Amino acid sequence: MADITHGAWIKDGKAVDVVYQGGVKVYGKNLILNSSTPKVIIRPDQNPSYPNWTNTAVYWRLKSNVTYTFSALATAETTDKSAEQWGIRIFQENGNHEATHINLPANTGKRQSFTFTTPDNGISYNVLIYSGGVGVGYTPSDLKIVTTVSDYKLETGSVATDWTPAPEDVSK
Repeated sequence: MADITHGAWIKDGKAVDVVYQGGVKVYGKNLILNSSTPKVIIRPDQNPSYPNWTNTAVYWRLKSNVTYTFSALATAETTDKSAEQWGIRIFQENGNHEATHINLPANTGKRQSFTFTTPDNGISYNVLIYSGGVGVGYTPSDLKIVTTVSDYKLETGSVATDWTPAPEDVSK
């Protein structure tokens, strides 16, 4: 019998990767450790050489040819309302390879999700979150955007489920 313990589904003392009820996915294992701590991204002074590319990596070494869904709640504070967005990029930094990316509006008050499938090309990709969007140029270039991404979750499959901690965080 599976049950939920502190937000993670446990069966026979082991974490369960996915739970379905009535054919509907109601739980997916969060692959990101310590995801209850918000990631705050401040741009552009974190990286003045590339102000449009300020990011934080939240997961490394995605498996090839696997469908994942990343979901989170994002807020952005800035003087330019058109810059209130954030981005998700699936990227391999060492070889400068991008699998995909998306820019989403911040301050919606709702969790947003992005489903993607990693290429079957032998490259190990990471999940990066961006303040102000991926590769978006702003004028003036010193526009300050503070983006907070919280309750983020990476799970396998194409359905986003409510935030839960990684089972490893529960067992601490």
